[in-house]
Amino acid sequence: MNDFVFYSPTEFIFGKGVTDQVGEHIAKRGYKRALLVYGKGSVVRTGTLDRVKKSLAASGVEAVELAGVRPNPEVGLVREGIELARKENVDVIFPVGGGSAIDCAKAIAFGVPYEGDVWDFFSKKATIAECLPIACVLTIPAAGSEGSSSCVISNDELGLKRGTNSNLFRPEAAVPRSRAHVYAAAVSNGCWRDRHDRACVRALFQRHGFVEPHRQHRHGHHSLSYRRGPGGSCRARELRGSREHYVGGHACS
Repeated sequence: MNDFVFYSPTEFIFGKGVTDQVGEHIAKRGYKRALLVYGKGSVVRTGTLDRVKKSLAASGVEAVELAGVRPNPEVGLVREGIELARKENVDVIFPVGGGSAIDCAKAIAFGVPYEGDVWDFFSKKATIAECLPIACVLTIPAAGSEGSSSCVISNDELGLKRGTNSNLFRPEAAVPRSRAHVYAAAVSNGCWRDRHDRACVRALFQRHGFVEPHRQHRHGHHSLSYRRGPGGSCRARELRGSREHYVGGHACS
């Protein structure tokens, strides 16, 4: 393997049913009032948001909601979130969703203690010096924002999309909702190169409750599909001759 150094101050919390335990992880850090930041409906339709709210309530953490984050989040909603967070006196920003929800939450978190306009950070007029803490429930395995020091926001009025960086807004904790995140990491890091690798990934799936895979051969690629009864499914696909892999899953936790 190649030598490398990995650093992340974010605590990643994996486990079956961990979405129902997020309240405990927030409460143990001493937070009492969370601003939930989410998108336009998928976390509601899947029941994820309801599970998060129930878990927070059971642990004594109050929740205030900001909905409507779009892909490529816009600064207008960030400003709305900043005012809401100040008004409700929240002590932690808690996005539930993918990278857009998390980036929106990050901008809210460092915008709350700042007296000027939050866009100043993206136009390089100001430097981030303070930030509310952030924790998140991640609903897709390919965001990256859940542990990164970057935040990208759009400004429709100016026709701009800008980013900013700071270790101050790295999330304290990230809760990947689906076990597909674990499998995605395994598959994207060099698996599928030979028969032994495929056997290792197959064993990993089955050890976590997925039934015997179904093999498929069509259109030049090899596919392994894994079913987990009524709870959901995961699939891994190898594209021959490349190292581009796909792992998908839903309702796996």
